[in-house]
Amino acid sequence: MVRRLPIIILAAFFLDGCKIARDQVNIHVRDIDTSWIEPGVTTRRQVIDRIGMPPTAKGLGGVTADAFRWTLYDKRTGTLEAGYIVTPTFELSRAHFAEDILVRFDESGKVSLVSRTVSDGKNVRITEWKECRK
Repeated sequence: MVRRLPIIILAAFFLDGCKIARDQVNIHVRDIDTSWIEPGVTTRRQVIDRIGMPPTAKGLGGVTADAFRWTLYDKRTGTLEAGYIVTPTFELSRAHFAEDILVRFDESGKVSLVSRTVSDGKNVRITEWKECRK
């Protein structure tokens, strides 16, 4: 134990600590049901009445003249901070997840497209795609 004490003291001096953080934005997007939306039939007003307007927290999601977008963002980060006076940060692990719902409207205010995608930070997968056939 006496031999390990200097190593433990040096490690305590040079390693400031580690931190695990999670940043979640618009987590309720997972619970939004879009199965009832029928392109060419469902109107903008019906979408607003049933789901509501998309939130725009931290610049995610939004409303334009022809679309609504709901975005869920979930990021997990582990960092190691080395040094006591000067503290460089080393990111040890990073995993992020995003889910996106896009509803587009035509000129008459009816839904023309509904899409839902899921991303793990590297790959994007389409989980729902419905569009109006003209």
